[in-house]
Amino acid sequence: MNSVLNFDQHNLDADCVKEMEKHNKYEQKHAIQHFDSVAEHYEAAYLRAGYPDPKKVQEYVSNIASKQVIPKHLAQILDFGCGTGLVGKNLKEAGFQNINGIDISQKMLEKAEEKGCYSQLVNLQLNQEEHVDSVPFDQRGKHDFVTAAGLINNNFMDLRIFEQMLICLKPGGYLVFSARFSYLGHYWYTDALAELEKAGRIKFIQDESFFKYDQLNECIGKFTKTPVKVYVYQKVENDSVFACKNKQKLSSMSAATADSDQM
Repeated sequence: MNSVLNFDQHNLDADCVKEMEKHNKYEQKHAIQHFDSVAEHYEAAYLRAGYPDPKKVQEYVSNIASKQVIPKHLAQILDFGCGTGLVGKNLKEAGFQNINGIDISQKMLEKAEEKGCYSQLVNLQLNQEEHVDSVPFDQRGKHDFVTAAGLINNNFMDLRIFEQMLICLKPGGYLVFSARFSYLGHYWYTDALAELEKAGRIKFIQDESFFKYDQLNECIGKFTKTPVKVYVYQKVENDSVFACKNKQKLSSMSAATADSDQM
């Protein structure tokens, strides 16, 4: 039986604090169990802490759709790591109608389904070893936008998550995602995006910085005032599956050559 927690309190009680502390570090192998276990109060906890990411992502999708004359009722959107559906909710309220979502947690997807904003929800682990072949065929090369709020922050992710996003986009489509950033250094995704840009696969469009987790009276675990950016990149390659597999092939050939040089 789920307990009733009130995250609207000015000073959160011990039960709410304990629930928010569940969002601290977890092991990658336990990701499904972790997100299933926090699904019930996930949204309330994040919104109480201050979580503008989903709204920011929606605003940029709306702006691009307007500038590029992409009708909202026709735009195809895929929400990576959709969780309880906050991005989908904002997109639906902004007039978008064709929104699909992917998430690792079935419990999260059940919460997202309750909102009635998604046309299709897929229970799938992203960034897998076989990251190209695991992308569902009915999601490939069809979307005007692929969105993600918070997913890229996950330290278990790498270049493969962006390759999966590109596989799902139409040529000329847009990646719109939010992620933590640092004024002093950079996160893993900076190098991954630079590699894709250098290879001529994506083009930087714009970004904007803001803060999240800034609505609490005191820090609770991971929920401390954090700088974030929303990023927009455009896909400029035609065949992402070919690009990914060709990259893998070249990497394998390089590794084989290196091995033979050492013999």
